Amino acid sequence: MDENKWMAFIYSYWSMLSYWEMIKGYRKHDLQGAFWSLNALACRNELLMRIAHSVHLCEEIAKEYEVGVAAMKTLDEIKVLFARGDTRDHKVLRFDDCGVKPFRDKILAHPLNQLKAVLGKPNYEILLKWGTVEKTFRKIKEFADQVEAHMSHSGRWGFSTYKDELGDVDIEFKSVTRALEDAQKHDKLKLAIKLKGGRATVSCGWRHDDEVVLEQ
Repeated sequence: MDENKWMAFIYSYWSMLSYWEMIKGYRKHDLQGAFWSLNALACRNELLMRIAHSVHLCEEIAKEYEVGVAAMKTLDEIKVLFARGDTRDHKVLRFDDCGVKPFRDKILAHPLNQLKAVLGKPNYEILLKWGTVEKTFRKIKEFADQVEAHMSHSGRWGFSTYKDELGDVDIEFKSVTRALEDAQKHDKLKLAIKLKGGRATVSCGWRHDDEVVLEQ
């Protein structure tokens, strides 16, 4: 495997990492309303699908190229974690602690619960813990690090890629929450002036980083 082929996988990893950072932001910041709920749901679904894609990419890489013992061991752990609770028994409706694969197959990839509702049959009950999602993500990162280390030790190519947190996503979330807080203060100030029967122009004080009343 040459550097260009490996970077095709890394670009996919970076995309998955971006969605993971987004999800961490949504879990960290309390953003209320339909707009944020729909965005969080879309990011969650995309993250899980990208994790599933990454697992398959890891499998294909290990089939086509010699990646080393450590990476192969980690890949086995990834596959077990990814498929946790998976079964072909259609009578099983409850999954208390499943992996990403059963959730993807029954919730994201197919409208199975909607079909069951239309047919009047009991729905699936599926619990995918965030801890399982994070562990799967971390194992994919571990696999990638081990492949790079193996390629370097074997002399095929010797470089490593950045795979840790991006940081800028958290900054953007802080900007959003700050803007929402400022808008709330702005609305409260306008309402207080209106209730008192006054009139004022309300603006942002750039030097003081707050709203100020320009004229009464």
